[in-house]
Amino acid sequence: MIAIIAPTTLYLCQNRKTPHQTAAMTSVLPIVLTLEETATYLHLSPGTVTKRASQGDIPGQCIDHAWQFLKPELDCWLRTCDKRTTLLRQAGALAHDETLETLQTEIDRARQPSNMGDHKP
Repeated sequence: MIAIIAPTTLYLCQNRKTPHQTAAMTSVLPIVLTLEETATYLHLSPGTVTKRASQGDIPGQCIDHAWQFLKPELDCWLRTCDKRTTLLRQAGALAHDETLETLQTEIDRARQPSNMGDHKP
């Protein structure tokens, strides 16, 4: 796939058709997609897109109560989507959490062999 980026539009040129992309062969897609456009593009419901974007799993920004998604970022995410990257990105969001050190201490203490059998819910 070759992508040619114009100031406000992304043009897609493809050498072969897939069932999902047949209609997009000659279509012009905006670079910034709305929630509905993103849901259609990803074949997900708008609710699922909102939830996953809020969790940082799908790249997007909520600006003035409206989700916006960059098409090139979605394409990159689709190509490189893996759970490890998502978890590392989410962990970075917790870097300044005041309870993180206490939580890590509790986890480490619970993982010690002497405490494995003594753990009470």
